[in-house]
Amino acid sequence: MNNGIYENLHGLASGAPLSDHLRQATSQHHGTPLRPYLKVLTHDLNQDSDLLRQTFLASIKSFVDEVAPAGSDGQVVRVAARFGLLAAAGEYAARHGVLPWPEGEATWGVRECFNAWLQRRGGHGPLEVKTLLETFEGWLQTNGEARFTPMDGEVKGPARPVVNRAGFRRAVHVALSEDSGMEYFIFPAAFREAIGPAEPRWAARVLVEHEWLEEVNGSPCVNRRMPGMGACRVYHVPARFEVF
Repeated sequence: MNNGIYENLHGLASGAPLSDHLRQATSQHHGTPLRPYLKVLTHDLNQDSDLLRQTFLASIKSFVDEVAPAGSDGQVVRVAARFGLLAAAGEYAARHGVLPWPEGEATWGVRECFNAWLQRRGGHGPLEVKTLLETFEGWLQTNGEARFTPMDGEVKGPARPVVNRAGFRRAVHVALSEDSGMEYFIFPAAFREAIGPAEPRWAARVLVEHEWLEEVNGSPCVNRRMPGMGACRVYHVPARFEVF
């Protein structure tokens, strides 16, 4: 059964009456917990502000450590800390009876929201890297057939003219197997197009790290002999094979 955005209907027939119930309840009780929350908060601040601060910081750190493992991008860690503050505030309110939630309920709810954000973002890694990889792969998928001249050892023209040529392509076969893949040799001007707004040196380094480019003697842009052109500078995209 599809409940829309709701994971639990709390005994109601569908999402519509639950939405109506929530709308009425929030309209009637909006802001109700604020006064008792501020009362216990100011009391604890006056009693021992350092202890309260350390309690919140420890709760935030625990949340971040759980949802943003070592190696996560800085943006993910910063966002996790903001979500962690909400979780800490919710647990604090429940612990003092301001909210009728059991221990861990606030953290669970905030964690679900963070995970939804993280899924939409695309993971824990740097967003710039993810964007570059998607841009480069998408460009190859779009242009691999139309803008790359097939090569087969000697100069052999393609069956149809290649307009706005971006480079050359060649089928690579695996020995003793029916598997094959396509490798590409991309001209520098086309490579700058393929990476979008990314800085070329940084983009090349990232693509090498993710095995989208090969480098020779530390350089991803090398001289190779291309059919009918002699030696020219190209970026080499090796054939990619599925591994089962």
